[in-house]
Amino acid sequence: MTTYINFGSQPQTIDHSFDYENVSDPLVTTNPLQIGDSWVNTTTGEIFICIDKTTDNNIWKGTQGNTIVIIDWKIYGIDYSYIFGSQASNTDKVEKITLASVSSQDLGLTLSHTISESNGGKSETHGYKIGGQVGAVQTQVEKMQFSNETLSGLLTALNQNVGVGDSWVTINEAYSMGNRSGSSYASYINKYFYQTETDANIVATLNSASGNYGATVQNETTGWYWDSGASGLQKMTFSNENTIATVSQISATQRNGSSSDVVNGQGYYHGGFNWGRTLTKFQFANESTQANPLTLADDGNNWEDSIGCESETTGFIFGGDAGTSVEYDRIRQFNFASSGESEGTIGTLSRAASNTTQVSK
Repeated sequence: MTTYINFGSQPQTIDHSFDYENVSDPLVTTNPLQIGDSWVNTTTGEIFICIDKTTDNNIWKGTQGNTIVIIDWKIYGIDYSYIFGSQASNTDKVEKITLASVSSQDLGLTLSHTISESNGGKSETHGYKIGGQVGAVQTQVEKMQFSNETLSGLLTALNQNVGVGDSWVTINEAYSMGNRSGSSYASYINKYFYQTETDANIVATLNSASGNYGATVQNETTGWYWDSGASGLQKMTFSNENTIATVSQISATQRNGSSSDVVNGQGYYHGGFNWGRTLTKFQFANESTQANPLTLADDGNNWEDSIGCESETTGFIFGGDAGTSVEYDRIRQFNFASSGESEGTIGTLSRAASNTTQVSK
């Protein structure tokens, strides 16, 4: 039979049983002649079959469980945000927000338990609700599959109670800050692995007791955490996760809600305490802050315990409350910019929500 071997980007015809042979795996940019072409890694013996042929974006599926594909994972949301639970009402519901239209719907899903103050994580295929509070901070984990928007039921419990703080997300794991027991706050960081759906317990210790309704911003390599009980922004470099540094200080009123503008290299802490309507901007490169780059219009809603989200170009503020019994249903948005931020369309959630987590896709 006529088959091919790949040297660089052009296949050369030889007489062999596989279409391509090489000492390494194919790349997404390895362009076969047709779907179904085969590639053998002569080092490992794994055989790959092309199951999707798109120039420079091909999918190769291996016989040993490896798949060569471009991972479409972003820190920010592309299409949707999902809110898990809430503080006062609808505590076992899942809300879906379509970011482009600033519209919302109740998915009709019921979480396995009522929850507030949970943390979040997301892989390429699933969103995770990690820990949270039901009277006391808990160890439950539940996931939702993005493709069909179905819940898994409870997964393996965490080794450590997690909740009340906030999370950093990466493509492989989520880092959750802190815990609270009564009026006492913990200072640990829990790491959750999506692939095994287990946690690494405590991977780092914050420089001050945390969990006090904090908020995070991040880029692909580094996260910054603000807690109103702390002495400054606390920083983790994900490749050196056991080391925490304190780098800056921002207003104590900026403790609820945040958005990360990855494209422009900055994050925003929302004015989420005592009716604050201002933003604080934090520059990743020089770790400096700018107070009040934008003050949003007063719509009569409180941003305390609001839920932050981001797309590539826009920051979102979902809900909020005025204490534990009064929640709001407003969606606020603002346009990211290196300077000259501006307010966007105001929308409405299908239900009031506050003091919980969201994941986006």
